[in-house]
Amino acid sequence: MDGALIFNITIVLLVLLFITMLASIFPAWRLWFEAVAAGAVVNPYRIPIMRMRNIDPKLILENQIRAANSGVRIPSYKLEEYHLAGADVKILVEAKIKAY
Repeated sequence: MDGALIFNITIVLLVLLFITMLASIFPAWRLWFEAVAAGAVVNPYRIPIMRMRNIDPKLILENQIRAANSGVRIPSYKLEEYHLAGADVKILVEAKIKAY
């Protein structure tokens, strides 16, 4: 085999290995990607911060995506604040959507 071909295959395998390792270290990439695709502005660094604060990122991001799909823009930090204050984020987002 040609040396350049072996080098290219090695690079591709290393990139795939890196992506797999990154996905296992940061499993919320899917949620972040869904939020960005829905038009909800989410800083990817907020997700680990949510975990450190014992906030379920899935709860926050799913409701933020639902609000963004309805045309309501709610920053993730606001939803985090409501959640930490004891509010039911799902009901709050539903009320904001209805009020919009």
